[in-house]
Amino acid sequence: MGVLFGWILFWVFISKSSNLLFHCVLIGGIFGILNFITAMFFIKRYTSLVNTNQKLDIENRKDSLTDLYNRRAFDRDIRLNNSNVVCSIIFLDVDNFREFNNIYGHQAGDQILVECAKSIKSCIRESDMAYRFGGEEFIVILRQCDKMDAHKIAQKIIERIRKVDNLPFPTITVSAGVATLPEDSVSIEQTVRASDLALLMAKKKGKNQVVLFDRSKMT
Repeated sequence: MGVLFGWILFWVFISKSSNLLFHCVLIGGIFGILNFITAMFFIKRYTSLVNTNQKLDIENRKDSLTDLYNRRAFDRDIRLNNSNVVCSIIFLDVDNFREFNNIYGHQAGDQILVECAKSIKSCIRESDMAYRFGGEEFIVILRQCDKMDAHKIAQKIIERIRKVDNLPFPTITVSAGVATLPEDSVSIEQTVRASDLALLMAKKKGKNQVVLFDRSKMT
């Protein structure tokens, strides 16, 4: 199209005029404007596509119910985690959630998950990452955080959730397991498994509490 337009301009203006320099400047200016408009169009189009892709990426990484990051995001993030950096994992599970769902219905159960997510986000730092791992399970990755500080944060989450006004339904409680890299393991994947074992111990000990991973007590 550009070549065709150029030849048309050439025959209309140049072939019918002796002022060659003037029309060369005129055509050059016209082509410059057309190139600028075309470039701006493609830049705007490219920017729009980038923004759309970024928005879709965020949506694909977020849980639609709780607005926490989802399991897909968690799996990707732990693959990118630097095993040389100290970090702690808090693995949380809502106590008696299946029974609650069976008695009060899934809508009430969903509201519990939303309230738990809000409480978790209100207790962690900006550098931390919170995920809905699946069902009534949540995971928090605490970067540059040792086990004692992670225990304090986990305890704060449990207390915050317990204070949620859930009337007319029963009080919400959660159990939590905490493990730390590299104190308890040599990889982030092993740290997640260690925190899960600590969570199971919290359930066995009566729920509504935090248990720190201790290899000697997990066997």
